[in-house]
Amino acid sequence: MKNYEIKNHTIEVDFSNYRINKRLLDYFIYNENDVKTAYIEAILKNKDEIIDLSEYDRVLVSITKSDGFKVNGECEVVDAENGVVEIELSRQALSSVGINTFQLSLVKDGTLLNTSNLYYRVEEGMINDDDITSTDEYGVLLVLISQAEE
Repeated sequence: MKNYEIKNHTIEVDFSNYRINKRLLDYFIYNENDVKTAYIEAILKNKDEIIDLSEYDRVLVSITKSDGFKVNGECEVVDAENGVVEIELSRQALSSVGINTFQLSLVKDGTLLNTSNLYYRVEEGMINDDDITSTDEYGVLLVLISQAEE
């Protein structure tokens, strides 16, 4: 539980119902200066049935920002039995103003189940922070490669 105010949107994402997923664009609006306060909570379903995430190894998020750079990370499983994950939008995920695309992936025994494209919008902040430059971020991939080598 966070002891400060956050922007937290809750959505239902159905891996088999692409029409539901396409209606989300105007719902997720963040500011590029939101720092550790931008989250999306997703309830994961398939064919309108909640997915029990305890059967999966991990849930990944892949973001393609409006400038073409990518951010990949792992979602926090909040409630495995009820299919709830939390996606933190990092500074890099918010560093490109415009419409950004993301997908969620369920990983199990080397298989991947992906959502259709989902979207969130980043608006320009009033305070510019020249210290943040948009780049690729592959932290979770380095961890997975490291674990595979062990």
